[in-house]
Amino acid sequence: METVEDFLATALKEVRKQRQLSLAQCAEKTGVSKTMLGQIERCESSPTVATLWKIASGLKLPFSWFIPREEIPDRSQALKEPSQMQARPLLPYDPQLAFDLLFVTLPGGVSSHSSPHVAGVTEQVIVISGTLLLVCENSRQLLAPGQAYQFAGDQPHSYINPGTELCCFHSLIHYPRPVEPVVEQAGLL
Repeated sequence: METVEDFLATALKEVRKQRQLSLAQCAEKTGVSKTMLGQIERCESSPTVATLWKIASGLKLPFSWFIPREEIPDRSQALKEPSQMQARPLLPYDPQLAFDLLFVTLPGGVSSHSSPHVAGVTEQVIVISGTLLLVCENSRQLLAPGQAYQFAGDQPHSYINPGTELCCFHSLIHYPRPVEPVVEQAGLL
């Protein structure tokens, strides 16, 4: 069975090959070091959600392009690494509709800081369980289960779990049109 690291390595290699980008050119576009990109391609490093966002945004690809689609795991089994944010696509990316729908988990006391996404990206977050503090520019929104918030994803923003329980939420990410054509994933989808 293919691991997440294998999937990421293949996906990154494929997009670089199809766009004829060297590691240095890819690093320049994404803001992720050439060393880190090489480690990802050799399955020597498992990037954080924040690093995947930088890669996806820099290459103008939907975030879900870099994560294998799996069924939502049982909440107690949601995290392989309990100290980090985890995200899984709920639906495959559709270029006609230009959105990603993600199931995201954030352990208690953990924060994840996101660089700005592609210009025009809008995010909508709906909390399922736990508590989520969203920080966007000068705005701070504390969300409880059943509450939602929409914000511009093309600015720096942070997801913070101020509680001790696991926070689970849906993130609906709308990409601007026209979106750059998504390269074929060589059997990855």
